[in-house]
Amino acid sequence: MNLNVGLNIDLSSTELAHYSRHIQLSQVGLVGQKKLKAASVLCIGAGGLGCPALNYLAAAGVGKIGIIDADVVEASNLQRQILYTQADIGQSKALTAQARLQAINPHIDIIAYPERFTADNAEKIASEYDIILDGCDNFSTRFLSNDVAYFLKKPLVYGAIFQFEGQVSVFDFSHNDATSRQQLDNGKQEILDEQGARDRTVERGVDNNATQEKRQSVESDLHAKSRSLPCYRCLLSNMPAPDAVPNCAEAGVFGVLPSIIGSFQAIEVIKYIVGVGDLLTGKLLHYDTLTHRSHTIKLAADPACPLCSEQATIKSIKQEQEAGCSIPTDSNPHHSTPNPEIMNLDVPTFINRMQANPSAKIIDIRQPEELDTYGAIQGHIHIPLNELPANLETLSPDDELLFYCQSGKRSLIALEFFLEQGYNPERIAHLEGGHMAWVREA
Repeated sequence: MNLNVGLNIDLSSTELAHYSRHIQLSQVGLVGQKKLKAASVLCIGAGGLGCPALNYLAAAGVGKIGIIDADVVEASNLQRQILYTQADIGQSKALTAQARLQAINPHIDIIAYPERFTADNAEKIASEYDIILDGCDNFSTRFLSNDVAYFLKKPLVYGAIFQFEGQVSVFDFSHNDATSRQQLDNGKQEILDEQGARDRTVERGVDNNATQEKRQSVESDLHAKSRSLPCYRCLLSNMPAPDAVPNCAEAGVFGVLPSIIGSFQAIEVIKYIVGVGDLLTGKLLHYDTLTHRSHTIKLAADPACPLCSEQATIKSIKQEQEAGCSIPTDSNPHHSTPNPEIMNLDVPTFINRMQANPSAKIIDIRQPEELDTYGAIQGHIHIPLNELPANLETLSPDDELLFYCQSGKRSLIALEFFLEQGYNPERIAHLEGGHMAWVREA
């Protein structure tokens, strides 16, 4: 990212008033504010992390912000996702966040993508932005965000939360972008210029040796710098087992924590754009809300990383399947979208459907340990989400299928899968809010 672009941008008197407290900072000033307006950021996810990050990036005046999220607002989101209200329940997160942020700052462009971030659309969308902010809540999308940022040579601002703790880092892949390549070319040109000067005073053979040594030194230094910077796969090379980290099922989260970590992410984005401060590049910040303790550890590139090492095996963008949280299938990539009016059922409507059709199959798609921990709806059939394709023969298109998971997210994936298989949308539905809603309301 070229931090000097857009400095000819003019700010209106209204904008100058809006950003006056930033401009008063000598480290930001008018130049820094113009850099913010010239920059663009793609936020993957408009949930717990995305809401505070988006709020502050919009308020700070980042000129173009993209929001990609396929989810709708649920009641359980409101404890921590600060852009939404009770009136937004059932509405698209991306579109709702877009409207809310545009009201905060009408001087910037905000683009909503109410869809999933997948291998099919990731490169096209991300290529239009300078920086990628990872606000997702699952490993599959996190790996994809990392890979896309790597192949597009863009900085990725990473954040993650679990219960009372969170972490932040910056994975900077821009060292191979056009600016850095120009720096390398400039270094080589300096070498050639020095060679021309020496041609007049030393023998060519000696000069060639010196020039070659200096060229190798410049290229080695740049290569060493790029290889010292890790990617997310250097920390976690393989997808965790479904029972290792509770990521799809709600493990619970301290409501204020996402706002802290998301704000940290916004800080890193703004610092990167303005060119001020010490970034978390090559470092991981860990924060614990229960003790207010934080510590930063240094990260190093994994020499055996499957993505960024010299022995890399990943050569293109792909979608990794997260066991227990996705469906392994080669079905049509152009997903059908469930109709929320007839397929997204609250608890009373779910119960009515069960009572109206006693032969309906109630399918619990959670992992076995979730049933042991949280219990299940009486009369359910247990088929974990990633095992649904192998059990299609046991589920007839003539059956009425009622799916549920822990929070309602995986059951939406199940609906999309069965729509792709040609099932009648009037005979398949899922429980909004999942088993957690059932326990509260049934």
